[in-house]
Amino acid sequence: MTVRLRDAGFVTEEFIALGATTNRTPEQEEHLTDLKREMTQRLLRAGTSEVYELL
Repeated sequence: MTVRLRDAGFVTEEFIALGATTNRTPEQEEHLTDLKREMTQRLLRAGTSEVYELL
């Protein structure tokens, strides 16, 4: 079985950009941690079929 993450806003552009940033400042690290928590909550509230697409 192959699945992929749906493009439903679970992973934000801000998260991707900040995650790709090298040499993050302590403030950026803290913000990235906050973004991870927010994403986790979005994912946990959603049903599996809302998050993943069966290929």
